[in-house]
This record gives sequence, structure tokens and C-alpha cells, in this order.
Amino acid sequence: WCAVGTDERRKCEQWRRASGGNVSCESAPSGEDCIALVQKGKADALSLDGGLIYVAGKCGLVPVLAESQKSQNPNKAGCVDRPVEGYLAVAVVRRSDAGLTWNSLRGRKSCHTAVGRTAGWNIPMGLLFNQTGSCKFDEFFSQSCAPGSDPKSNLCALCIGDEKGENKCVPNNSERYFGYTGAFR
Repeated sequence: WCAVGTDERRKCEQWRRASGGNVSCESAPSGEDCIALVQKGKADALSLDGGLIYVAGKCGLVPVLAESQKSQNPNKAGCVDRPVEGYLAVAVVRRSDAGLTWNSLRGRKSCHTAVGRTAGWNIPMGLLFNQTGSCKFDEFFSQSCAPGSDPKSNLCALCIGDEKGENKCVPNNSERYFGYTGAFR
């Protein structure tokens, strides 16, 4: 198994112990690096954000397992061979900003999992594009942390990098605001 970062590595090590050694763990700093390890035969599998599934496909990898939540529709309860109904993405604001809506986001600060990630970038930026007709997201928000953006743009202004202040806005765990956990910090 290829684990991205220390938290995933810790979980993988727990899984390895629980499996009696049937699972082994490799580590990489990013999903793209794990894809490369699978291509080289140094790892067999990894878990990816939907935004990286496309990249993995271009590298010759194919999905073999997907997670699907049970339907909230009682008419579909127990049906296991149904198509996935969608992808859940959540936008979060401070309680004090409860009146904030999609229509009032212009000029605000934003945090994203990373450029190209499904819930943290593709879905919200797709919605903003549909609303504004523009892909100039660095002009829409006053400042952001969107790892993987141009480091000189407003989309990296809020990123902080690692403990040494290096690796600012890189799309991996070296950027402390990367991923789901980082975006919530």
C-alpha cells in the first residue's frame, strides 16, 4: 500500500499489524508520487481523491474499488448494484459568517485542499465558473491557499509551507494547509 504523508503511513502500519504482515506500507509525499511508485512496481495500491483518478488513468492505472454511501432514499435501501448518485462536497464557514453564500464570496479569503482535487477545487471552482463565466479565480478571492497554484498568485497568499517556511503552496503534505486536514486548519 502506498501511503501519502505521516498520518496515512501511521494508519497503514496499524493495518499491516492487524493483517499479520499481509499488508506492507510504502510512503510518498503526494498522490502523484504514489502513482509513480505503483507504476514502478514498488507499491500495488493507493487511495486517491477523485481529482487524481484522471491523472492515474493517464498513467495507465485503473480503479479497482470505490466507496459508495448508502442511499438516503428508502426505495433504494438494500440495492447494492445501483450507480453512484453523486459526489458530496462541503463548504464550511465560521459561525460568525453564517450569512455567507456563493453569491457573497467575491473578495473573501478561501482555503482549498489543492488545485485539481475534486471536493476542494474542481467542484467549487466549477460552480464559480458557472456563476461568473471566468477562470480568474485569483481575482475572485482576495487571498487563498490553494496548493498547486502559482506561488506568486493570490491563490497561494495564505499558504504557509512547512515548519521552516519552505515548500509554500506545494500540493503535498509539506504544505501544512494541504488536503482536507490542512484546509480546515
